[in-house]
Amino acid sequence: MLILATGTSTEPRLTASGFSLIELLVVLLLIGIILTMATLAVRPGLGTADGDDEAARLAALLQLAREQAVLQGVEHGLELNRGSYQLLALGSDDWQPLADPIWRLRTLPQELHLRLAVEGRSVALPETLEGKPQLLLFSSGEMTPFTLELQGPTTVCRLTGDGLADLPPPTCESV
Repeated sequence: MLILATGTSTEPRLTASGFSLIELLVVLLLIGIILTMATLAVRPGLGTADGDDEAARLAALLQLAREQAVLQGVEHGLELNRGSYQLLALGSDDWQPLADPIWRLRTLPQELHLRLAVEGRSVALPETLEGKPQLLLFSSGEMTPFTLELQGPTTVCRLTGDGLADLPPPTCESV
């Protein structure tokens, strides 16, 4: 090892290199969003009367909307009626449907019906969509605590959100 008169070495120094924790978390979040969007886009409706697929689709859509609300800093909402649902965003003066096709109005097969309970209380769902969400997805990452049931001729699927944690997979049982 050669040391100069100034007391410094001529050999190259090894410096720490790599990614910070924040950079890794951002990349993981982006991968999660891309995978969720790909799952929603590729997975076609199977046309079955059972709610298993629709419940899984709705859970993935809600999770993605929740992440988008946090990333964009915009409040989102889920509007439901007995046979359809859509995602809305809070604009400057009122709730507006989101423009991206992923958030489009989704109509359930006639054999499937939605039932909603918010904070333990049953909510009467209207016959038509009115532009007012029943579930709110806040930009802070919180959401309205809810239990959503998709009732089919042979199964009932429940999707439950406590308002803070990520949504667990829906549970389905035969009736």
